[in-house]
Amino acid sequence: MLQAVGLQYTTASSGALLGSLTIVLVPLLSLLDGRRISQLTWGSVGLATMGTALFVGPNALQGAFCSFGDVLELGSAALFAVQMWRCEKLIRQVPEHQVVGLTCFQLALVAGFSLMCVLAEGTSMPGVLETVAQLAPGEWMSVVTMGLVTTAFCLWAESFALQNVDASVAALIYACEPIWGAIFAYLWRGETLEGPCAMCGAGLLLLASMAGVMASQTKASETFTLDRRGA
Repeated sequence: MLQAVGLQYTTASSGALLGSLTIVLVPLLSLLDGRRISQLTWGSVGLATMGTALFVGPNALQGAFCSFGDVLELGSAALFAVQMWRCEKLIRQVPEHQVVGLTCFQLALVAGFSLMCVLAEGTSMPGVLETVAQLAPGEWMSVVTMGLVTTAFCLWAESFALQNVDASVAALIYACEPIWGAIFAYLWRGETLEGPCAMCGAGLLLLASMAGVMASQTKASETFTLDRRGA
């Protein structure tokens, strides 16, 4: 909600830049658990931050932290970081067969809270049902796709992955999101990246994600070695 409302008061580039701070906040939250964050992970965080700044363009830096919308976008980034941090801690205490149930419970809470927000704005329940009934077939397809694929499936995949991947590494993998957005924008809307600055930013984001995966594999290898020595 903060992300959506914030974009009404700030630019998309500023929102993207501030949203990328999730990458920085997740490792900081992990430190609260006494966890050691590798130098490779911190280096990847720096690359991802620079890559995002280059990707969205220098104008994003001029408008960032200057409006009420920027405050909301920063709050959104902070809550995304808390969500990933807490999800990792919770999901490792839940049996694998209960991941789907946990995902459904999260979705139910989001749906209920969203409905309360709509009603709090003055829209009645009959008005909500009327709006839903008037959706065209193409709009229904978009709603179903966003609800099932880009929300429900992604939330389940994130929960499933966090059983074995640290939240700080997962945040680095999420850093590739602007690249995927650019790819889909090119395929469906014919949009292209603007200049070499954006291309360099995309390269840094990809490099940061790859380094994050390497950090995860290195940690897994060290854990396996320690387990064998202990055995």
